[in-house]
Amino acid sequence: AQKEADERRDAAQKEADERRDAAQKEADERRDAAQKRIDGRLDVLERGQAGIMAELGGIKAALDRFFRTQESDHAMLIELKAEMAGFKSSLDGLYRLHREGMEIHGRQIEALGERIGRLERKVDALEARVDWIARDLAALRSEFEAFREAVAPHAVPAGAAP
Repeated sequence: AQKEADERRDAAQKEADERRDAAQKEADERRDAAQKRIDGRLDVLERGQAGIMAELGGIKAALDRFFRTQESDHAMLIELKAEMAGFKSSLDGLYRLHREGMEIHGRQIEALGERIGRLERKVDALEARVDWIARDLAALRSEFEAFREAVAPHAVPAGAAP
């Protein structure tokens, strides 16, 4: 009878161990799947950041050509660079935090999405500013050409006394 009780207890223990192992395996699979989803989201964010960085590089070059003498616009570029540094810092922090838990990661992704939205709005504003300056520059060139045409008949030839 004791042997039979020991066998039942061993069988019950073995069954409990198998259930626990199966539950652990299922939990590991869920955790691995969640990690893959997180890594996929992070890859998408990194590609988005690279696209934004490339687009911002082009915008900065255009702004440098048009805003060299405009101090307020220079300050805007510095602010945008600081925003991008913060964006990169947030993304780096997000990469570290995704290993600490899904809940924290979700909040960081939401904050990052909001920051990307703000950056997109700033980029749109900068593009509008560049367009405005281009139109203003074209108008100034037109005025200068009209002035030069008006003054050219009265110009003193080179080397002649006025």
